[in-house]
Amino acid sequence: MLHNLRSLLFLSCIVGFLMKTVKYNFDDDTCEIQSFVINTEKDIEQLSQFAEYSSINFKWPTMSTMSSILFAKLAALNDLKIDRGKVLTVEIVPQLEHLQLDSCQTIDLIVNPAQEYKLKSLIVWKTPLAELPKNITYLKQLNQLDLSDNQIEFINLDKLSGLLKLRSLHLNSNKIKRLIHSSQATINLPSLELIYLHENQLTNLSFENWNATSVRHLHLHRNRIPMAVSVLSAFPVLRDVRIHDNPLFCVWKNFLVEELLARNVKIYKEDELKCLNTGEIDAKLEIFSYKMWRKSDELWRKLAYLHDDLKQSYKNANYQIVEEIRKLNYTISASIHVFNNKFNENEKQFLKLEANVTQLFHKNHDLTEYFYQFALEHIDDHLISVETQIKQEDKGLNWQQQQSQLNQIEQNLQKIEAKQNALIENLRKISLLSVLMSNVSKEN
Repeated sequence: MLHNLRSLLFLSCIVGFLMKTVKYNFDDDTCEIQSFVINTEKDIEQLSQFAEYSSINFKWPTMSTMSSILFAKLAALNDLKIDRGKVLTVEIVPQLEHLQLDSCQTIDLIVNPAQEYKLKSLIVWKTPLAELPKNITYLKQLNQLDLSDNQIEFINLDKLSGLLKLRSLHLNSNKIKRLIHSSQATINLPSLELIYLHENQLTNLSFENWNATSVRHLHLHRNRIPMAVSVLSAFPVLRDVRIHDNPLFCVWKNFLVEELLARNVKIYKEDELKCLNTGEIDAKLEIFSYKMWRKSDELWRKLAYLHDDLKQSYKNANYQIVEEIRKLNYTISASIHVFNNKFNENEKQFLKLEANVTQLFHKNHDLTEYFYQFALEHIDDHLISVETQIKQEDKGLNWQQQQSQLNQIEQNLQKIEAKQNALIENLRKISLLSVLMSNVSKEN
């Protein structure tokens, strides 16, 4: 259905509405619209028929403003070209990735700082545009900015600083007399590789405080520049320089050429460089400043090398320390493992010894009971035997013999008493030993 509609539109080619002639050319995802005029809301609604196209090229359109209301009708659009015609104001919208305006009388580009943009390429050629678009610094994804061949008279670099992805800056063929920025402010353009400032009216140019160390191509020809301050220190990786057709100071020009050739930088039309024998003091001051910067830069490089070397040494020392700690940890772990094994063995032996002590304690207790019972029985039996013997001997013995026997019996009783006391002492010691062994067993 859509293919048939496109074919019908292509075959028709010319559609009349609002007393104007509009021509449509279609590709798979690109649409070219010629002589489109917007005066009323009905005209705006006509844009809805192009809602599925991602790329649209308006040729000879007529509209006061390409506003967000119009873009809302073009939901898939991300690449817009406007060629000739009359579009005074263009409102940049978040959906756009590429915008090209060529000879369409544009005087203003609107950027809303409250929105986030995808715009990568902004090209504006041959319009009355007199200055950088306000809030252009919010186009954070921008990598190409081409404002060549317009009516710009000065550039406020503060508006460009912070475009971290910007790679090419085309400001040539304007009426630029000067580049300005806040005092001591850094122009932060770290990705910038190409600067075109040729065919302007620059009389003083300084790249001091620029952070744009990736610049490779610098075109400054056809201006009124006697000297470009800090150009050598600001752009250390230059590959191509064009500075002809400028009234250069001879002292500075000669030094510049010498330095650039030493860096293998290509100087376009080197043999056509012209110079004036004026400004010698300013030129020598600039040369002296550059030489001081170069010495400072060399010193910083040496310091950076020493820092890296010290950092590497520190890293190596740390590695050795870590390796020693690892070995020590391994040794400690092995020692702990051996200690644990020995401890486990000792624990087993201790448990075995504890079992033996417990067994010995029980045996000692039984033995104590046995000896105690034996002693009581033995003493009682011996006493009974002695008493019986005394009674029998009393009958047949005389007093002297009885006295002698009594003494003998008394001695025997003393011996028995001594043995009994010794036995009791041994029993007491055995009992104390049992208590001690019991306490040791409880503590373990």
